Amino acid sequence: MNRTRNWWRKLTNFFMMRRVDKVLTVGEAVRKDVLASNPSVPASRVYSLGNSIDADRFMGKAITKKAAKKLLGLPENSIVFGTVGRLRPCKGQ
Repeated sequence: MNRTRNWWRKLTNFFMMRRVDKVLTVGEAVRKDVLASNPSVPASRVYSLGNSIDADRFMGKAITKKAAKKLLGLPENSIVFGTVGRLRPCKGQ
């Protein structure tokens, strides 16, 4: 997100994007950022793949809170918050 900040990147993208048939993004927000940062790219060439994680693969893997905390070595009465993602400012974590 917001990767097209400097003049070199803008110039490179201007010439490179003209030769690209399709741009695949990892989400709608990234698609919008690509279009906003590269006005010469037609919207019809930029596609969002959405969230590419196969959530069904992890569904049905039931485990109790007590068992999960034990597995992680946490006290039984602890409060746990979790997230998955890169620790980057653009992720807002």
